Amino acid sequence: MKFQISLLALALSISPVSLFAQAPPPFLSTINYSIADQIATDAPPSPLSQLEAIAEPAPCSPDPVITFKADSNETASEIPEQYEKARRLIRKGAWRQAQLVLKQGIQKNPDSRHLRMVYADLLWHLSASGRDETLLEQASEQAVKAMDIGLGLGIVDQQLVALLSDVLSRTRDTENFERLFTRALALDPSSNTRLRYARGLSRMNSPLAEDAFKAAVAHQAEGNAHADYGEWLLDRGRYADVLTLLPQEPQLYYLNFLRGIALEHLGQSGSASKNYKVFRDYSKVFPAPARFRIKGSKAQRDIHFDDERQVGSTTGLPKALSDADGIYGLSYMLYGEAIGESYGGKLAVGWVARTRVNRGTVETANPCPYVTTGGASLAEWYKAVICQSGAFYGACDAWCADPTKVCAWSQDTQDAAYDVFYGTKADPVSGHCPGGIYASGDPCAKDPRRTCYGDAYSYKYTSPLFQLAVPSTTACDVSQTCAPNVFGKFCPNGGSDHCFYGNTSCVGPDRFLSSATLSTAGAGAVTPAYQITFTTPYTHKAHLETPEGIHFNLYLQYSYTNNGTDWADLSSNTNPGAAADLTVQTSFAAWFRWRVVAAQGTGTFKLCNKRYQP
Repeated sequence: MKFQISLLALALSISPVSLFAQAPPPFLSTINYSIADQIATDAPPSPLSQLEAIAEPAPCSPDPVITFKADSNETASEIPEQYEKARRLIRKGAWRQAQLVLKQGIQKNPDSRHLRMVYADLLWHLSASGRDETLLEQASEQAVKAMDIGLGLGIVDQQLVALLSDVLSRTRDTENFERLFTRALALDPSSNTRLRYARGLSRMNSPLAEDAFKAAVAHQAEGNAHADYGEWLLDRGRYADVLTLLPQEPQLYYLNFLRGIALEHLGQSGSASKNYKVFRDYSKVFPAPARFRIKGSKAQRDIHFDDERQVGSTTGLPKALSDADGIYGLSYMLYGEAIGESYGGKLAVGWVARTRVNRGTVETANPCPYVTTGGASLAEWYKAVICQSGAFYGACDAWCADPTKVCAWSQDTQDAAYDVFYGTKADPVSGHCPGGIYASGDPCAKDPRRTCYGDAYSYKYTSPLFQLAVPSTTACDVSQTCAPNVFGKFCPNGGSDHCFYGNTSCVGPDRFLSSATLSTAGAGAVTPAYQITFTTPYTHKAHLETPEGIHFNLYLQYSYTNNGTDWADLSSNTNPGAAADLTVQTSFAAWFRWRVVAAQGTGTFKLCNKRYQP
């Protein structure tokens, strides 16, 4: 019997899959889903509760994500309309149409910071990162005007700061560069502002660059400024200074690589190898700059560099986005959405996107949250979620239109995107650790670097669904949630924080939730059998959750007679972790049931299951 396997199966151990939901046959909707005791091994029975149907949730409140926050001088009603229209056009790749909309909007509302900022960013990407000098000058002009408007209102937008650093340093407009950064640093002397100032100075070969890097480093314990200053020192052969600058056991992946280079140049190849090892797998997604390759180095043999040839599709068909493409897009979104957040705050925002991706594939009929997903790879599902209109304020519109575009990022956002995508750091809101707990630690901190074994698909119903950026002094509004659980702010940093909302129920038509306890290792339970009498394609779905640190195996079984003796496993998810998904498509008549077995630890599990004709 052969099955087709989907790339987007939400299974820790992938099984035959269909991801398309329709209403089940009428006779199935009348089945009474009660769960019965059954011993999977010789272990004694364990008490199990009755399976209960979960009522449809109340209508969702409006999604609390706000995409446009007007400045005090942006009172014209057409400004947000033009802003959103331009962004939608950019995301569709209609950049010239977006340009026309923004020109008309700015002509009528010349003091709109938002319109000028989007226009400057659009011109920057159209200039191919500065290679078209005419468009670069136009981008610079719009960015300067947008920054002047913002500074006049007491606003320092970090996305605009990053753009200014790029364009003004390339046009060598030192007068506006110094003028605007002096004012920006007076309003926001954070490490982010200082680092963008230092980068611009470095690009212009200014003798003031090193002092600017030092000032940025002084304002953070370990982070992006250390990476940039470390590169600057390596480029000048100051290897001992690099070791003085960087901590002995850095938490950022890239800092381990920089430290390894310095150590190897100083003849300490053994110590260098230990640092390279931390960066090795990460370099597959974020390769190292080729200028730091050491010729003949054995210690660097497993490191990936950015000049390595990428082999594309030879079929002539569009190439599906890779994991790396999705992680880049997630990093760009985190830079725009959570640049002022702590590392834990970035993880939490990233997990909002991850949960929408994961839940969007199994809760297709669940109106809360509303999620648009689709594509031929996991990265394309991320792109659909990140770029969905009204979903994330910080999403890079240019990347949404063309994933080869490079947008603003930082070492922090790259690390957070990598950890979220592969599940190597726990969800700070739900506490879920995909693949099982690797090391305990504060979910709001970088240390320890890795807390979970990792998995790209696992999620929990208590993962965050919505987010709303609010001042740190503002309470989360319970009325804004579409589910009964409000998680409130998490990983606060004293700036603009987020409110998180969750839905702990198995919701949607013909979905049912069981809650049962397996109190002995090896004990198991099954759902009552249900019969499928036709041979057209049929889909069986289940989502299993246990407490963190507990692992239960999930099986779909079948029998042709239902006589209690000839049940056989059809598909299974036996990978470690506190959550497991299994989606199986069959095309034969038989009896079916779900089976749960306590593989590691004991405790209460929840099982949500659904079956239907695709």
